[in-house]
Amino acid sequence: MFNKKILLFGVFIGCYIHAIYPTYGNRQQLVDPSDQVTIAQSLPVEKHIAPVEVHLAAAKGDVAHIRSLISAGKNVQVLDRNKMSPLHIAAARGHLLCVQELINVGTKVNIVDYLGRTPLYFAAQYGHLAIMRELVAVGATIQLTDCLGRTPLHVASQAGQVACMNYLIQKGAHVDGFDHDDLTPLHYAALSGSFLSVQALIKAGAKVQVFTRQNKFTPLHAAAQSGNVASIQLLIHNHANVNAVTPSGISPLYIAAQHGKLAVLRELLTHKADIHAVDGLNTPLHAAVLGDHLDCLNLLLKAGGHPSVRNKEQNTPLHLAARYGKHDCLKALIATNEVYIHLIGEKQRTPLHWAARSGHLICVEQLIEAGAVIDASDFHNKTPLHLTAFYGHDSCLDKLLKAGANPHATTHIGFTPLHMAAKSRNIRCLQALIEAGVRLSIVDRFQNTPLHLSVAFQNIDASVALIQAGAPVNIANQWGAIPLHIAAKLGDLAALQALIEAKSKVNMTKKSGATALHAVAKKGYTACLKALIQAGSQVRVYNRAKETPLYLAAANGHLACVEALIEADQNQHSITKKLKSKVKDQPLLAKVMKSKPKLDMVNQLRETPLYAAVKYGHVDCVLMLIRHGARVNVRNKRGETLLHIAAQKGCEVCVRAILGTKAPINVVDHYKNTPLHLAAQNGHIKVVQELIRAGALAQRNRFNKTPAYLALQNGHVKCYKLLNV
Repeated sequence: MFNKKILLFGVFIGCYIHAIYPTYGNRQQLVDPSDQVTIAQSLPVEKHIAPVEVHLAAAKGDVAHIRSLISAGKNVQVLDRNKMSPLHIAAARGHLLCVQELINVGTKVNIVDYLGRTPLYFAAQYGHLAIMRELVAVGATIQLTDCLGRTPLHVASQAGQVACMNYLIQKGAHVDGFDHDDLTPLHYAALSGSFLSVQALIKAGAKVQVFTRQNKFTPLHAAAQSGNVASIQLLIHNHANVNAVTPSGISPLYIAAQHGKLAVLRELLTHKADIHAVDGLNTPLHAAVLGDHLDCLNLLLKAGGHPSVRNKEQNTPLHLAARYGKHDCLKALIATNEVYIHLIGEKQRTPLHWAARSGHLICVEQLIEAGAVIDASDFHNKTPLHLTAFYGHDSCLDKLLKAGANPHATTHIGFTPLHMAAKSRNIRCLQALIEAGVRLSIVDRFQNTPLHLSVAFQNIDASVALIQAGAPVNIANQWGAIPLHIAAKLGDLAALQALIEAKSKVNMTKKSGATALHAVAKKGYTACLKALIQAGSQVRVYNRAKETPLYLAAANGHLACVEALIEADQNQHSITKKLKSKVKDQPLLAKVMKSKPKLDMVNQLRETPLYAAVKYGHVDCVLMLIRHGARVNVRNKRGETLLHIAAQKGCEVCVRAILGTKAPINVVDHYKNTPLHLAAQNGHIKVVQELIRAGALAQRNRFNKTPAYLALQNGHVKCYKLLNV
């Protein structure tokens, strides 16, 4: 690869950037194809004029000033920061007298700048033949190359400086010399479009069938891109292969079609260039369509090009014209034979699929008018209506519906166009389908309604539109989840509130037994949790693992949720509704209605919310639960108390809080381990100190081990010493 700063001639071949088939839930943007060949023109050489007196004089051609500087003893061979000498500047600007004066005082003629360019290089590039003669006469080397391997003949050929080229050739310049990318002067000349340059090189014996290193381009490829018919004729006359194909499948005909070079295309076809060559991705017909070159396309069709020819992705030119909105080309292709609009290409899609997917309304109209099958299915059973609904092309969607597209067609997983629109951000497609009478309760293979999907992809506008149109809010999918469960899991407050207002069942459980309240408590979505509680969600409810919302909130350290759930528990389980109605006007109602919350409901492992908070080290939750009366003497299935867990985890604050409730300190589990055993075993020295101060005894467990022994056994020397004091 060339350095961008010094790029003088490059050959770039791209390949299709495939428009990735959208996986459900992902939107992929179509990318215009880039399987084009671009042979970049040489960048102009900078006319470096450093703020150095002698450089400025050389740039202006002020020979008198240069002479005065020489007389004054100034250094006229000084280099600027780009290592350019005054001789470089004078040679590039064409000031012969300045060049002669500088040579006369002994300036080095083969001096190179930071890119390896000599004064002769610049003189050749800018066509200053007299200066070239002067430089060569005093020893300038014509074969010196720059940092990219280019000789003065390369740059003279690129610049079309025929007189300079002839002089260099006369002086022995190598006409087939390669630069670092194996580009010869003939490549440069062919690209420049200068017939005389090409002629001069061929006359001097330059090889016409020569290839670049990386992409294997011939001079004929370069001439095809430049569009010079005379150069094409001359190269072919000298036995250039008209069907030379690069490893990427690029032929001269392909390049001409792609760049819209009609005259070159006609000339190449005269010499029997292969219209249907598809060694690479596309044929010349595909290239003409992608470049939107209608005249080139018509010429290729007239010369025998077949509209049904396929590229390596099995797409015809019609597919590409529809996909990229080349409606003039599409019209011309349809006119050849309307039957081609039914051809199946990549992903088993028709041209109408691609036009609808990309939102090209004119192409959609052309294809429908020509008789395209409206409800054709691709390999995922998607119709054009599915694709245009997902990508939000409402104008195409309206056209398809008016043409009779089936709004209830389903994909391989049961998605209707309404499901697809519910996932996208274009509300107009959704509304158009609703107005078309699509069933809002229709479900996919997993029993998801469109409302499930709009909530899952957090498309609030789509969700609101579906709800307002009467979409059912309590249909469960195969996992038992209604849209409310999904909104809760995502913490989508706006969707949650909209569903609650639509009478969604807030206490409905999934197959796992979890309610929406379980989901928000686990994730810590406090605002959603409060909204559900206000709507009547029960807080004393188990999931299948016998976990309450309070347990999940405590286990995950969501303090605000813990506080809200405790308060809701107090309010929900105080007095009966009948009693409420009788005492609602009494001033002490608030105190009467408050009851002690049930904080010690256990899960399958007999773990309470407080146990979970201690286990996972959520100190704030521990303190709050203890403050509200959570029991500290509960045991799990291994006989461990909260003090055991806190000691094992090394939570000093938790230990202190539990001891503050007068919890027994020397209580043992099923292995007769005390909290002191577990703290010592894990090396939690501060907890050990706290337990000792509270009166913990150095008892032996079932294996006759003391806390000190366990500390030493596990390498906790400080704990061992503390316990043996």
